[in-house]
Amino acid sequence: MVRAKQYGRYLLRANRQPNFRCFFIDAANGTVARVPWAQGMDLLGGAQAAKVQVAMRAIQVIRAGKIVPRLAKPQVSLPLEAGDVVRVGEVG
Repeated sequence: MVRAKQYGRYLLRANRQPNFRCFFIDAANGTVARVPWAQGMDLLGGAQAAKVQVAMRAIQVIRAGKIVPRLAKPQVSLPLEAGDVVRVGEVG
């Protein structure tokens, strides 16, 4: 599991990186994947590129230092923006 201190460092790095990446942090094994961002990328497409399983797992998206609220319609995938940090929780 990613420790809070390490997690904070990833958030700081994400804010300093050029605006063409999204970061996926997998809490189950502590890996961090940097995914090139493209216009129209959504959570599911980014997770596939990062090779991170998101089904049945808690997802937290941090954008500009704030947590993005959940969508009203869960069947719609959340659009990602450059610099987003996606934290994927442990398998439930």
